[in-house]
Amino acid sequence: MLLLMQNMIPNCTLDEKQPIEKLFRKGSGNTCIHSLVEWKLDNNAVKDGFRYMTTGFCARKARDAKDEENVTDSTGTLTQASSSDNTSVEYFNYCIFYRKFGENDIKNLPLAVNGERVTYNGLKAYLGEAEKSDYNIKVYIFDRKGDYQSFISRYGIYESAWEIVRGINKTEGHVRTYFETNYRTSRKVVEDLLIEEIIQKSYNNRLSVDNDDSMMAKTLLDIKDKLIELSKKNSQINDYDNQIEALTYFKDYIATYKEFYSNKRDIENRLANMLLSVINAEGRKEAELSEHNEKEQELYNELYDKKYKIAVADVLKEKKSLNELDKLVKEALSDRNKKENQIKTAREKLMLLEAANNYCDYINYEKELVKVNTAIDSRMIEDEDIASELNRLAAIYKQYYDKAEKELSAKTAKAAIDEKNLRDELKKADEKHQEDKNNCAVIHGQESTVKLHIEKDEKELKRLADAYGILIVDDIISKIEELRVQHNGILKEEALLEESIKETTKSVYKTEEKINIAESNIAMLDERIDQLQSQIISRQENESKLKDLQRIYGIAGADRLKEGIFKEFLRMNDKYNEDSQKAVKLGKLIEAVSAGSYYIDNPSYNKFREYLKSVCGEAVTEGYKYLENASEQQRKDIVKRIPFIQYSFVIDSGFDRLKEAELETETQDSAVYPVISAEALKDENININSDKVIFAFNDISYLTDDKRRDVKVRILREELDNLNDTITKLNSRKQTVLEDYVLSVNAGDTSAEKLDAPEELLKRKNDIKENIAAYRAELGRYNDKKSQDMAELENVRKSKKSVELNISRYEEIAVVNERVTAGYVTLKQLTEQLKSAEAQIIECADYLDKIREDYIKADEYKTNVDNQYSELVSVWENTVSHFYNEGIDYNNDEAGQINPNELIAKITGLKDILSNKNSDVSDKENLRKHLKASIDKCVEAIEYRGHTLEELKAMYEAGTISVSDRAKLMGLNNELHEYQKEYDAGSRETEAKEALLNRLEGSIAHAKSQIEEKYGRYEEFECDNPEKFADDMSVAVAELEKNIEKYAQLRKHMSDELKEIQLIRKDLERITYNAGIDIENYAELSESDIEIKDFESVAKEYEQTAKEYSSILKLEYKKADEFNKYKTKLIDELKNYNGAELAVEVNVSVVLPVNAAKTEQLVKSIEDTNSFIELEKERVHKGIEDMERIKDNFENRCIQTCCNIKTELERLPKLSHIRMDNEDIAIIGLYIPYVREEMYKDRMSAYIDETIVAAESFKEQEERFRYIRSRLSWKRLFSVIVTDMNSVRINLYKRERIKDQSRYLRYEEAVGSTGQSQGIYIQFLIAIINYISNMNTVSDGQPLGKTIFIDNPFGAAKDIYIWEPIFKLLAVNHVQLIVPARGATPAITSRFDVNYILGQKMADKRQQTVVVDYYSNVKETELEYTRMDYEQASFDFI
Repeated sequence: MLLLMQNMIPNCTLDEKQPIEKLFRKGSGNTCIHSLVEWKLDNNAVKDGFRYMTTGFCARKARDAKDEENVTDSTGTLTQASSSDNTSVEYFNYCIFYRKFGENDIKNLPLAVNGERVTYNGLKAYLGEAEKSDYNIKVYIFDRKGDYQSFISRYGIYESAWEIVRGINKTEGHVRTYFETNYRTSRKVVEDLLIEEIIQKSYNNRLSVDNDDSMMAKTLLDIKDKLIELSKKNSQINDYDNQIEALTYFKDYIATYKEFYSNKRDIENRLANMLLSVINAEGRKEAELSEHNEKEQELYNELYDKKYKIAVADVLKEKKSLNELDKLVKEALSDRNKKENQIKTAREKLMLLEAANNYCDYINYEKELVKVNTAIDSRMIEDEDIASELNRLAAIYKQYYDKAEKELSAKTAKAAIDEKNLRDELKKADEKHQEDKNNCAVIHGQESTVKLHIEKDEKELKRLADAYGILIVDDIISKIEELRVQHNGILKEEALLEESIKETTKSVYKTEEKINIAESNIAMLDERIDQLQSQIISRQENESKLKDLQRIYGIAGADRLKEGIFKEFLRMNDKYNEDSQKAVKLGKLIEAVSAGSYYIDNPSYNKFREYLKSVCGEAVTEGYKYLENASEQQRKDIVKRIPFIQYSFVIDSGFDRLKEAELETETQDSAVYPVISAEALKDENININSDKVIFAFNDISYLTDDKRRDVKVRILREELDNLNDTITKLNSRKQTVLEDYVLSVNAGDTSAEKLDAPEELLKRKNDIKENIAAYRAELGRYNDKKSQDMAELENVRKSKKSVELNISRYEEIAVVNERVTAGYVTLKQLTEQLKSAEAQIIECADYLDKIREDYIKADEYKTNVDNQYSELVSVWENTVSHFYNEGIDYNNDEAGQINPNELIAKITGLKDILSNKNSDVSDKENLRKHLKASIDKCVEAIEYRGHTLEELKAMYEAGTISVSDRAKLMGLNNELHEYQKEYDAGSRETEAKEALLNRLEGSIAHAKSQIEEKYGRYEEFECDNPEKFADDMSVAVAELEKNIEKYAQLRKHMSDELKEIQLIRKDLERITYNAGIDIENYAELSESDIEIKDFESVAKEYEQTAKEYSSILKLEYKKADEFNKYKTKLIDELKNYNGAELAVEVNVSVVLPVNAAKTEQLVKSIEDTNSFIELEKERVHKGIEDMERIKDNFENRCIQTCCNIKTELERLPKLSHIRMDNEDIAIIGLYIPYVREEMYKDRMSAYIDETIVAAESFKEQEERFRYIRSRLSWKRLFSVIVTDMNSVRINLYKRERIKDQSRYLRYEEAVGSTGQSQGIYIQFLIAIINYISNMNTVSDGQPLGKTIFIDNPFGAAKDIYIWEPIFKLLAVNHVQLIVPARGATPAITSRFDVNYILGQKMADKRQQTVVVDYYSNVKETELEYTRMDYEQASFDFI
C-alpha cells in the first residue's frame, strides 16, 4: 500500500513506523524501486484520443547515486535521516499517455532487461527517448513533487482525496479510527477536513497558489499600520463630530434668544398695534356709520319707487284682464251668431221636409182623386171600350216610360257617383278634423310642461332673489354688465395700488436699513467709546499683571508667556484626568475587595469568563474564590504547588470539552488566562517548580483572610483619600493656570491694539444722528404713503370681493331668469300655435258640417232617384205593361200633354172599373169630396211653411225631396231645440261678460286717477306678466321694509360700538404710556397690519398682553444665569472632546447677547466655527478614504472566501444521495447556523479590527505574522459568518438490518457496534471522495470516475446489510473500490467485479506475494486486458 501511494502522494509515509526508506531495507539489495498504476481516463480528460495514463514512481538510495553509472542528472532529492537507517532517497515521477495498449503500457514497460531491473537513470533516459521513438505515447517526467501533483490533478487524482486514503490505510480497518482520531466532532470535520484539507486546497490548486492564507496575512501585515492610523483618524473625526454637536446644541440654545427678544419686541408691537388698531377702527367705524345712513336713505327711495311700480302694474294687470275679457265677449258674440244661423238652417230644413211630406201627400191625394173622377166619369162605358182605352193609355205611358226610364237611369248613376265622392270627401274631412284635434292635444301637453318648468324656475328665481337680496330681476343683465365694468376698473385700481405699495415698501426697507445701520454704528460707537475708556484703564492694569506673570512663570515676552502657560495648563489637565481615572479604578477595587472579590480592569478577562461559563456552566470558578472554600492546609498546599492558582479559572467538570474548543478564538489580546481542571489541583504530582519558574503578580492572598482583607481595604482607602486630595489641589491649580492664560491672552491682545481718539468718535456719532433724523423724516413720508395705499387697497379688495360675489350671484340669477324668459317665449309660441290649431279645428269642423250636409243631401237625392226609378219600373211592370199592345197606334201629341200621374191614375181607375163594375157611386162622390179637402189642406200647409206647389213640384221632379219618416222629423226637431237651448245660454253668458267689461273699464279709469293724484304721474311700461311683476315687487317691498328695519337696528348697534371703541382707545393709551412705548415709532404700520375685528377679544387681550410684557422683563434677568450654565457645559464638553484650545476661546470670547442682532451675530460666529471644524474634518476624512477603500477591499476578499466555502459546503449533502428500497436517501446531512448575510460586512470588519489590535501586542514581526496568518486561515475566517461553530451538526445515515429502524445519527453519535460504525464511516469516506472530485472537476454532465484503496475494511464489518448502502453509494458515484482483504464473506466478495486471489511463493530464497487465482463478474470479451497469468514481482512487501 505504501508503494502504491507513491503514485498519488510521492515520498509519503503511512506512519512513523513505515517511512519510505523501509523499502530499501538492509540486506535486501533493493537499490531502485518502481511503482506503477494505470488509469483509464474519464471522457472529459481524454485529449487527442489518449484514453489511458500510467503513473509511475522510481526511487533509489541517495548514497548509491554516485555508484550508478557515474551519470549526473538533475533530480528531486529528499534527504531524510532515520534513527535506524541513514538511508536517504531520491526519486522522480512520470506519466505515460497512450491511446491503446502497446509496448510502453503498464504491462510491457521494460522495468527489467534480461532478468536485471532497470536502473534509476536508465529508466529516466528510456522515458526521455521513448516519446521520440513511439509517436503513440506522450511522456512527462517530474522531479518536483508539487509539479507532479498539480499535473495529475487535471486527471482526477487529487492530493486531498489521497491524503484521506493514506490516512485510513495506516493499519487494517483504520477507517473508523482515522475519523474518530482526527475529526472527533462535526466542527473538526467542517474546519479541519472540509475547509482546510479539501476546499482550501482545491481553490489553491485551481488558482495555482501555494499558501493563500500566508499571502493574505502578509497583505494585512502590510496594511496594518494604515488601518491603525485609520482607527485613530476615525476617532479624531468622532471628536470633530462631537465638537460640532456640542457647538450646535449651544447654538440652538442661543437661537432661542432670538425668539425671546422677538417675543419681547412682538409684545411691544402688539400693544402698539392694538392702540393704532383701535384708532383706525374708530375712524373706520365713523365712516361706516355715515355710509350706513346714506344706504338707509337709498333704501327708502327704492321703496317709494317700487310701490309706484306696483300701483302701475296693478292697472296693467286690470288692462290685461280687460283685453282678455273683451276678446272673450267678441268670441261669445261670434258663437251666438253661429248658433243663430244653425237654428235658422235647422228650422228651414224642418219646414222643407214637412212641406215635402205635404207635397207627397198632395200627389197621392191627387192620384186618388183622378182615379175617383175617372171611375165616376166612366161608369156608363162598356167593358170593351174600357179595355181599348186602357190599351191606348198604356201605349201613351209606354212612350213616357221609355223616356223617363232613360232619364232616371242616368240620374241614378250620377247620384251614386256624387254620393260616393261626397262620402270619400266626408271621410277625409273627418280624418283631418281628428288630426287637428290630436295636434291641438300635443300642443296642450307641451304648453302644460312649459308652464310647469316656468313655475319651477320662477320659484328658484324667487328663492335666489330672496337669498341674495335682489328685488328686481328683469334688468339683471344690465346690472351684470355694470358690475363687470366696475370690476375691471377695480382690478386696474388694485394693480396700481399694489405696484405703488411695492415701490413704497422697497423705499421703506431701504430707509429702515439705513436707519438700522446708522443706529448700529451709533451703538458700536457708544460701545467703542466705553471700551476705549475701559481699555485705557485696563491696559495699564494688564501691563502690570503681565509683568507679574512673567516673573511667576519665569518667561519673558507676551507670546512666549501665553504659550508657556497654555502648555502648563495642558500638562496639569492631563495629570488631573489621569489621577481621576486612577481614583475611579481604585474605588472599584475597594468595592470588590470589600465584597471578597478582586477587580480586574480588563474587558477581555470578563469576556473570557463568560465564554467559559457558556461552555461549562456553573462548573467555572475563579481561582481566588476556589481557595475560599478550601481548608487552610489545602490552600497552602495548592498555592505552593501552583502559585498562579489565584489568577486562574478552575473547572470542576467538562474540562475535556474545553480541550476540544479553540480558546484562543475567544480572546482578542495577548493576555494569558490559565484554565485548570479541579482534578489537577487534587493531584499532588502536579507541581510548578518555583525555583525554576518565577511569576510576577500582585499578591491577592489577602482575599481569603478577613483580617488581611480589612487591612488592605483601609490601606486602599487611605490611598484613595490621598489621591482625591491631590486631584482637588490639581483642579484648583488648573483653574488658576487657566485664569492666568486668559489674562495673558487678553492682556497681550489689548497691549498690541491701537486705540482710536474719543473726540473723533464723538464727531462721527453726531454726524450719524443727523443722518438718522433725515432718514426718519423720509421714512415717515414713505410709511404715510404706504398706510394710505394699504388702507385704500384693502377697501378696493373688499369692493372687488363684493363685486365678484355680486357678479357670481347675478349670473346665477340671470341664468334662471333667462330660462324663465325663454319659457315665456316658448309658451307664447305654443299659445299662438294652440290658437291656430283651435281655429283650424273650427274651420275643419265647419267644412266637415258642410260636407256632411252635402253628403246627406246627396244620399237623400240618390235615395229619391232610386225610389222614383223603382216606382217607375214597378208601375210599368205591375200596372201598365200587361195592357200594352205594340200594334196599337196612339196620338203623340196627346201623349205629350198627359201628366204621368194622371195617366197612371186613369189606368188605375179604368182597371178598378173593370174590377169593381158594380160598386157604389155615392161612396165615390164622398171620397172625391174628401180627397179635394185633403188636397186643399196640403196646399195650405205647403204655403204655411213658405213654399209653393211649383217649387216643390220642381224639386220633386228633380229628385231633391222625398217623403221623410217621423223619426227623422223628430230628430231634426230635437236638434233644433238643442240649438235653441245653447243659443239662450250663450246669450246670457255674453250679457254677463259685457257687464263685467263695463265694470273693468270704470275701475281702470279710477285707478289711473288715484295714481296720478298720489305719485303725480302715471306712465305705463312694458311688462309681459304684470301680475308676476306685481308679486315680485311686493316681495321686494316686504324685503326692503325688513332691511330698513334692520338698518335702523344696525345704526343703533354701530353707534354703541363706536362708544365702546372710544373707551378701549382711552384705556390702551394709558397702558402704552405706562409701559414706556412710544407710539410714534409705530406710526408706519399699515391698516392691514393692525386690523382687529372682534373688539370684545381686544378688550381681554390687551390686559393679558400687558401682563405678558411685565413677565418677560422679569425673565430677562434670569436668562443671564442660564447662559453661564450652558456656556460652562459647552466648555467642559469641548475639553472632553480634545478641544481644549477651542474651549479657552469660547470662555474668553462668548458673552451674553443683549438683543436679537447680537444673538444673530453670536449664532453666525458659532456656525462659522462649525464650518471651520467641518473643513478640518473633511480634510482628515479625505485622508482616510483610501485607507477605508483598502480595508474594504480586504474585507470583501475575506467575505468572498467565506461565501466560496459556504457554497462548497452546501454541495456536500447534494452529492451524497443514493437510492435504496425505492427511496432517495442522503448519506450526509449538514447544518451550519449562519448569520444573516447583511451582517457579514460588520462582523468581518470587527474581526479584522480585533486581529490588527491583537497583533500589536506581539513585539516581533514574525510573531505578528504567525498570529495574523492563524487568524486569516480559511476555517477561522469562516467562523465569522457562523453564529456558533460548536453548533455545526453533521448527520450520517445508519443502515440497520430492519429498514424501518434505519435512521440518521449525529456525527458524534455514529457509534454502535464496531461493524456498524465502520460502515457509516466508509459511507462518509465515499461521499467525501466524491465531493472532492466534483469540486475540482468541471464536468459536462458525464460521470467522473474515482478510486479508493482500503486495507481490509471487513474485519469489523462483515454483515452484508452494512455494505448494501456502501455498494449503492459506490455505484451511484462511480467509485472504484480496491480492497486487499482476508476473511471477507462470499456475500461481500461477490459484489466486487474483479477478485485477485493472492498467495506466497518462494523466489530467490525469499517469499513473494503473487496472484494465484483470478475471477471476474465482467465477461472477458468486455475486458480491456488479457488475463494476468504471471507473477508481479514488483509487489515486494516487507
